[in-house]
Amino acid sequence: MPVTAEAVICNMALSHLHAEEITTLEDKSAAGVECKKFYAPTLEAMLQAHAWDFATTNKAMTIHGDPPPDDWSFRMDYPSDCLRPLAIVLPTTLTSEPPLAFRVQKAGDGTLSIVQNVRTPIQLRYIGLITAVELFPPLFVRAFSWALSAHLAGPLTGKATITERMEANAQATLIQAITADSNAKHVIPSTKSGPIRARG
Repeated sequence: MPVTAEAVICNMALSHLHAEEITTLEDKSAAGVECKKFYAPTLEAMLQAHAWDFATTNKAMTIHGDPPPDDWSFRMDYPSDCLRPLAIVLPTTLTSEPPLAFRVQKAGDGTLSIVQNVRTPIQLRYIGLITAVELFPPLFVRAFSWALSAHLAGPLTGKATITERMEANAQATLIQAITADSNAKHVIPSTKSGPIRARG
C-alpha cells in the first residue's frame, strides 16, 4: 500500500523516536493509533502558532443572522476554515481609516461570529486550516514532525526524558520555521486602506 502524505510526516515523527513506521493514519498498530489521535490537533496548533504565508488568506465577510451586542454595530459570519483571525481589511479604494476593533464572540445559535463596526464591504485576513501536505514548506514540515513526536513520545516510549527532548527540538525547529517564513515575506507599500486589528 502506498504511503499517504500524512503518514510521511508521521513517519518523520516516528523516526525521531526510533519507532515503527506506518502507511496511513488508519494503521492499526500502536504507532498508527497514536498518530491518528495527535496528527490533526498538532497540525492546528502549528498553524495557529504563526501567520504563515502559505496559510494566510483573505475572505469577504458576510452579515450573520443574529444581531450584534449593544456595543458593536455588526455581527459577521466566522469562516468555517478560520483558525485565527488576524485583521479586517478594507478595500484599497477607500480612504485611510484609523485601526478599528473587532472581537470573536459566540452567537445565539452557538456558532462563532465576529463583531465589528464597519458597514462597508470588508474582508477578513486569517490563518486558515490547510491540510494539503504538498503546500507545507520544508521547514514547517520539519517543525511539525518534531511537534508530533513530542506528543507521541509519552504513549509510545513512556519516558519523560524522551518527551522533554522532543519538546525542546520542536520548539527550536518551530522558531527556525517562523524566522524563515517571516524573512521571506515581502513588505508591501501602504495603500489607501488599512488593517483593522483585534482589540485585546
